[in-house]
Amino acid sequence: ECGVTREALNIQLRDTGLYFPVDPGADATLGGMVATNASGTTTLRYGSMRQNTLALECVTAAGEVVRTGGRARKSSAGYDLTRLLVGSEGTLAVVTEVTVRLTPQPECVGTVVA
Repeated sequence: ECGVTREALNIQLRDTGLYFPVDPGADATLGGMVATNASGTTTLRYGSMRQNTLALECVTAAGEVVRTGGRARKSSAGYDLTRLLVGSEGTLAVVTEVTVRLTPQPECVGTVVA
């Protein structure tokens, strides 16, 4: 859905035991995070937006609606348009819908100050 932010998504997921791990440091929209291939403090463990995007719905400059990716973990049917579009900053198509990978919430979170 357009305009959904990372924090709003995680608030909705709080009671399910899942969360969206990509944290660019700001309360960015998911569409903006896809456009820029956002990454942040959790990238080493969970990957950037490119690794956490399963499917996209985009509109090309010609007005065609393109659906990429899917729920299958692997597919060898041609080019991987999902990963091509993530990080393209809207030059190839405008993202209208995003399907993201969710991960289980960690049991505990710790901080070390040195």
